[in-house]
Amino acid sequence: MQPGGDEGVAVAVGRVAVLGDIGGHAAELTRVLTGLGADPRTCALPDDLTVVQVGDLIHRGPDTPGVVRLVDRLMTDHPGRWVQLAGNHEAQYLTEEPRFVWREKLDRATVRTVQDWWRDGRMQVAAAIAGPTDDWLVTHAGLTRGYWSTVLAAPTAAPYAARALNGLIGTVHEPVLFHGGVLIDGVVSTTAGPLWAAAGDELVASWQQLPAELPFSQLHGHSTVIDWQRDVWRAGPAVTAVAEVDRDRRHVTVPVGAHAVVGVDPCLGAVGGVRWEPFVLDGARVIR
Repeated sequence: MQPGGDEGVAVAVGRVAVLGDIGGHAAELTRVLTGLGADPRTCALPDDLTVVQVGDLIHRGPDTPGVVRLVDRLMTDHPGRWVQLAGNHEAQYLTEEPRFVWREKLDRATVRTVQDWWRDGRMQVAAAIAGPTDDWLVTHAGLTRGYWSTVLAAPTAAPYAARALNGLIGTVHEPVLFHGGVLIDGVVSTTAGPLWAAAGDELVASWQQLPAELPFSQLHGHSTVIDWQRDVWRAGPAVTAVAEVDRDRRHVTVPVGAHAVVGVDPCLGAVGGVRWEPFVLDGARVIR
């Protein structure tokens, strides 16, 4: 599935900040936004900033309702400048049969807000960013080589891939968005979906092992090539040999040909309080 037509509409040119998994940490979200120049009291975004959040806003941390309320207000106050993606934790409330059991249960108002985002299109699966030197596809878990070729029919540009993924929402094909991988099914899959792919074993490995060139760079959350808590690798030697680790920001960059796959999940866990930063592109724009 490859959409025709142009490559979309540029929302704004300036800074684009990609935020990793927030996981119910309202204070962490406020801190990061303030660091990007947001109003420290209201978190109102500065005029030059667009935010893309990779999903998993919810669960684990102490204040999921507060996170959802803040994001809902930011989307309302800054149309087009807060781009919200779905993670596998949001997906628990978007499908008839959740893929896993989570001990924390959200209140009805929070669940309804998340579901409303999905129904009215404010929360999607993918975003495309045109950067100063490269184009980026942003999803929760990343786009594996097998999913790219078999489900999306191998789109050659990030805007086409994003539009193909988002075009599945609300159709009879929507369930394929929630296709699992090793983290849910226990078996490594080169076709693991964009909400479930494991960073090392499925996402990066699928592009390294097969002959097709990665057609654009990718940004993702969900899982990490390195376990930040234990400081050990979660990938094979072909990945770890080339991975570039930024411990201050909790980013991992894996070059793949002329492009790169960058993981930005800070792994805040239940308590947060770790050092991390968003991935920021200057002179960039989100493509609709």
